[in-house]
Amino acid sequence: MTSARWGLWLSLVVLAAATTAACGDPATTGGDPTPGCRLASDCPVGQTCTDATCVDLQTCQGEDCPCLADADCAEAEWCDLSRGACLPVECTNSLECPLGAVCEAGRCLTDLSADRDRDGIPDREDSCPDLANAQDPDTDGDGRGDLCDDDDDNDAVLDADDRCPLVRDPDQFDGDGDGQGNACDPDWAGITIEGTLLTPDPVLPDFTRARITLAGVDAPATPDADGRYVFDGAVPRPGPIALSARLDGFTVASLVLLVPDGVTRFEAPPMAVAVRPVPMTGRVRLNDEPDSGGAQVAVRQQGRLTTLFPTRSGSITPSLVAGLDAPVVSPTTVRC
Repeated sequence: MTSARWGLWLSLVVLAAATTAACGDPATTGGDPTPGCRLASDCPVGQTCTDATCVDLQTCQGEDCPCLADADCAEAEWCDLSRGACLPVECTNSLECPLGAVCEAGRCLTDLSADRDRDGIPDREDSCPDLANAQDPDTDGDGRGDLCDDDDDNDAVLDADDRCPLVRDPDQFDGDGDGQGNACDPDWAGITIEGTLLTPDPVLPDFTRARITLAGVDAPATPDADGRYVFDGAVPRPGPIALSARLDGFTVASLVLLVPDGVTRFEAPPMAVAVRPVPMTGRVRLNDEPDSGGAQVAVRQQGRLTTLFPTRSGSITPSLVAGLDAPVVSPTTVRC
């Protein structure tokens, strides 16, 4: 036996003596199991991969401990001279190894040239080739996996500052102030818009006949008898809104407002509708008098008495309030 052979044999004997209490009894290195392995080569020296967990390697196999060659091991095992232990044969060729691994000396070893982060996904298919991400999610579909993408939803807001890191939300509105953006907050129900309809005229109309519309909302709101109206949760996000009010016999009122962020209810300023006069025409003729200019005509509207002076031909044009005064009629001749 050459001196080199004697040196190797003596080294293995010393290794066996240091790691084995008694030949025939399995001895371990005493380390704790390490989870998260895929191959034996993923584990530190003294451990092997079993059920995706690095466990302590049994370094003694009965009378064959330590092994000096594959012949010293049981069938389907091979001798790891660096550890002096018999290990299960993982492969006979690279086709039997997982994707990203190659077969070397009966073991499936990670092919660092094809899978440098050792996550089982080849670099050419890996969305994060330098960070292990076996599930490989890519929320925004930009070709960069979420694990190595600073902006997973591609909304120009970095994940560290994003109120909705996985939902595109460039505005970052947070109506209820809970730190979660409106775009991804399951508790967000929109902004309620409310306000009051009024009139500066002494005439008190029936506000329940009015229709309040909010741009972007199909159904109009109907005020109560006091003119109060509500659009419950109708505005999904802060920004400009447009309101309008219509009531027969009154002018149309409208408002354009800016709803701020951080509110769940917004009180709109009052909308005022004014009485809309409707002209009526009539004619007054004095009996047997061609000139009616000297006559006086009293017209009562909603309790208000108005005196009118007809023209020489007897024409008068009072202005009545549509829907509040007498119905509009066609020209009428009154003989006095």
